[in-house]
Amino acid sequence: MKSERRHELQHNELAAWITRSFETVRPYGNAVVGAIAVVCLVAIGWIWWSRQSAADDASAWNNVYQAQVGNNPAALMEVAESHPDANVGQWAAAVAGDMFLVSGCEQLFTNKATAAQELRKAVESYLVVLKNSQSPTLRERATFGLARAYESLSGTRQSQGELDRAIESYQTLLDKWPDGAYTELARQRLTDLQRPATKQFYDKFAQYDPKPAYTEQPGTPGEKLPFSTEALPDFSELPKPDSATPEPATQESTPKSTPVKTQESDPVKTSESSSVQGEAGAKDGPEKKE
Repeated sequence: MKSERRHELQHNELAAWITRSFETVRPYGNAVVGAIAVVCLVAIGWIWWSRQSAADDASAWNNVYQAQVGNNPAALMEVAESHPDANVGQWAAAVAGDMFLVSGCEQLFTNKATAAQELRKAVESYLVVLKNSQSPTLRERATFGLARAYESLSGTRQSQGELDRAIESYQTLLDKWPDGAYTELARQRLTDLQRPATKQFYDKFAQYDPKPAYTEQPGTPGEKLPFSTEALPDFSELPKPDSATPEPATQESTPKSTPVKTQESDPVKTSESSSVQGEAGAKDGPEKKE
């Protein structure tokens, strides 16, 4: 009985607390309902935005993949510009920088002006990554690429202190990522760039003017052949062949000579005939003496 009475008293106290709370909140009922509605709307909006963002990121990643397959750094930079704060945009900028860097290094030996343009684009792409990304992996990769781009630019005719910037970037990489993936390469390049001989090499290489790239047209690249169809003779003015001139004999009209077969001498038969003649001479000899 005591336990039932105790349970009844607790139930009454809970009902009384609910009643008091309801009476307290009743004047603010509309505000409470509005707050609940706002929370629901925010939750719905967040779910919709998350789904749209995921679909947009998936489309952007697909564009990045297509640009990589097609070796199209310009398309990668479009993704980077449209998604500057997203991971996909920052990776797109890093990959575009690598493509520009490779293209610029290849052009150094064929066209210095084009090489400088490609390497400048590589520098801009890596700077975009360092500006927008907080990922240590991306920042380390962009710093190493930036150092390589500056070093390559020092070999062009448009060099403006890029070798010093390359040294600074390599040193930054060693300071921030002493155990990183590019640490050993950066240390080797930094040691090499600090030698006077390396600086002299880049100064001479910057003065090197490569010949134009090979073309499919014959002759010296960049120059036209000294040839014109007007210089050809007028074949209509050439003398016509005389009709009285006998036609040359053809192979069919030329009689064929038949080779004469010679009988090869048989050494056995020759020896037999000589012996027969000797015997005949011996028989005839005594008869003639008589």
